[in-house]
Amino acid sequence: MRPAASASGCLPCAVLLGCAFWVIHSNGHFYSRDDGYSRAPARDPNIVYTPYGIIHGRASLVRGVVVRKFFGIPYAQPPLKTLRFRKPKPLPWKKSRYIRATSMGPSCPQTSYYFDALRNNNDLHMSEDCLYLNVWTAQFKPLRPVVVLIHGGFFTHGGSESPMLDMSQLTTRGVVCVSFNYRLNAFGFLYAGVAEAAGNVGLYDQQLALQWVKKHIRYFGGDPNRITVMGQGAGAVATAYHLLNSVSQKLFRRAILQSGNPFSIMNLNQRSVAMTRASTIAKRLGCSKDDDSLSRTLTDVVLCMLAKDARLIAKAAELEFTRGVLSLLPLLDAEGFLKKSPEKLLYDGRMMSNVEVLMGAAKDGFADSLYYAGYFDAGDEILPGDVKYLVGLFYGTFFRANAVPILRYYFRDAANSTDLIRSGGHAIADGVLICPGNEFAEEMASLGAKVYYYSFDHTSTFTRKEFGVTSAEETLYSLGSLHGPVGSRLAASLTDLQFADDMVDLIATFVYYGRAYSPKSDADWPPYSAEKPFVAHLKANVTVSYGPRLEECNFWSYFWNNYDASIGQTYSHVILG
Repeated sequence: MRPAASASGCLPCAVLLGCAFWVIHSNGHFYSRDDGYSRAPARDPNIVYTPYGIIHGRASLVRGVVVRKFFGIPYAQPPLKTLRFRKPKPLPWKKSRYIRATSMGPSCPQTSYYFDALRNNNDLHMSEDCLYLNVWTAQFKPLRPVVVLIHGGFFTHGGSESPMLDMSQLTTRGVVCVSFNYRLNAFGFLYAGVAEAAGNVGLYDQQLALQWVKKHIRYFGGDPNRITVMGQGAGAVATAYHLLNSVSQKLFRRAILQSGNPFSIMNLNQRSVAMTRASTIAKRLGCSKDDDSLSRTLTDVVLCMLAKDARLIAKAAELEFTRGVLSLLPLLDAEGFLKKSPEKLLYDGRMMSNVEVLMGAAKDGFADSLYYAGYFDAGDEILPGDVKYLVGLFYGTFFRANAVPILRYYFRDAANSTDLIRSGGHAIADGVLICPGNEFAEEMASLGAKVYYYSFDHTSTFTRKEFGVTSAEETLYSLGSLHGPVGSRLAASLTDLQFADDMVDLIATFVYYGRAYSPKSDADWPPYSAEKPFVAHLKANVTVSYGPRLEECNFWSYFWNNYDASIGQTYSHVILG
């Protein structure tokens, strides 16, 4: 074993004289206005009437389909001042409220993503007032299935305004789509053992967004009984956590997990580790000293942090090696969102019943991450020692594991820089993503879930050949956003765009029917099980085999069975010690 790690109806268009209501700015913020008399145009298909307000969106033509977009809808009270580290509170809607929902709200506070060169996130608009969601719809009747996207980014970075996450293409397949922002890094996962900083509030943000969708999506043409939650990376991990949470389980029906699962030992912090993180951040902000006992002044320390500028807090959350990534994570807390480890929750039969899951990962894992993690400059020659150093540093830092067996196994046949980077990406992805994912799929299947497993194998024409197939591409193809500005910037080929259409069709079919099929292939794609671990290799000519990477996972099973260290002790000792 691995180490534990509603009634519908139309509101009057006229608003009474002197009534104050909220209007969303184009930048996502809202303000109170008393303009005497306001009127929304009647029978405008870009206007949605709900019991809580009038939401005015906009439309665009996407490949011959009119897609209506309602962006920047607040789903919670702004988490400002004393609410900064607290659980989200529902926004008290008013029937008289009129929301100009034509542009996305700002991303939640974060430092500059060190994968900016890959993801083009340099110009994210950020604000603590960031709890907004976005809806894409093409038809209001009959009700259509819904996809709710939880963005990735290591629980530290990202936001729904990224052009990579445009859901217009999926909407053209008759799916109502939703994306949203949730609090990240310290703002979403700071834990100090007091109500003012209780931890996991980012997960509670997600849960509140799902509750909003469940309650209101019918007004946008979505079926509240056919909701699929989809996540990539950390978003996939979060999606799995919602599968295991008794409150969240009532809010959706199916799940799509892309390059993320809850069995990875990288995805959870123990209380002791989380408290150490809080202490480190507090000291960096000048809210605690080395000779202070954090446990004696918890509330005072948090009150001090509440008074600090958001940018300073985001910066203080960065750690030397990880640049903030994997430093503040969801918390294992007997009284909170995750009452037990995901393994124990599954073994106890606490998983959502009769669920259908589509899951998988990119073939070459984290090869691009090794390059873009800030240790290489453009044009650098990549030497064998460089990649081996990074892999050894990764496992030594996070697990105090002896990386020599890993290096010997993965680099025994590496002959050039391309082999080196791909081998390094596999060395990390297999140990903390692919092989734990196999175990998670087996456990879900044993409990009655119908699991369809894939390996994303399509080689893009625009990707550097030494990276192979990466998780960032998986998102571009699955949402079809490659057809937008991102694809133009990357100079995607016709072959790439055609495969993106195949992937969008695959996602839409699963959302509609709860089953997977092989795009443009007659290959049968049976559900996954421990006895028959079928995996579909998604590429131009789809093949189905046993896997993924079973031989490598045998190595990891042996490695972890001979691993004798606590992740809590390891993580806090090496990173913070």
